[in-house]
Amino acid sequence: MYNKNTSGEHFETAAKNSLLSLYKYFLIDLTNTIKKPVKGLKILEIGCGPGFMLEQFESAGAEEIVGVDISQDMLQRAAKRSEKSLKVQADVADLPFEPNIFDIVFSRGSIFFWHDLDKAFKSIRQVTKNGGTIFIGGGYGLSTPEEIIKKIRENRGDSKQNDIPRLDPEMLCKKAQSYGDYAEILSAPKRGFWLNWKKGES
Repeated sequence: MYNKNTSGEHFETAAKNSLLSLYKYFLIDLTNTIKKPVKGLKILEIGCGPGFMLEQFESAGAEEIVGVDISQDMLQRAAKRSEKSLKVQADVADLPFEPNIFDIVFSRGSIFFWHDLDKAFKSIRQVTKNGGTIFIGGGYGLSTPEEIIKKIRENRGDSKQNDIPRLDPEMLCKKAQSYGDYAEILSAPKRGFWLNWKKGES
């Protein structure tokens, strides 16, 4: 989980050392939720960091992949990991894209550092296609095997979690529903959550 005060090298090293095994399960969580593969879809990732999730989308055959981050350092690191994706330096509250162009907007871990959730949600929804999915959350993933989560917890220590700001998932769900869209929270104890938000569906 990255914010602008974290060095790119520090975050990339931490992700490699303790989180690398999780990213394929984040993709499984997404495809289980949308009930289809991401092949041929246009995907935007908010807070892409050094590109580990972009790499997953690329391997899965997404048609177009865009990674957004506030850090140019992160985007340069992502460029080494994912050649196909477009990298854009921008704030989530002011996304520089045309309306209704992405099938999926994905973000894991960065929402805890968004300064204006209302503006961010409005901006994200605007660039999502009608019928598209906004999939936002944090944690270890719902499909990740328990032994992997246990090993990561042991390696990182509980203290790592204390630095992460807290958010109420139900509050996020209500914000999404306020647009008249369908939204739900997918969660499991000690695993984290996903906001599954369908634009234009109720």
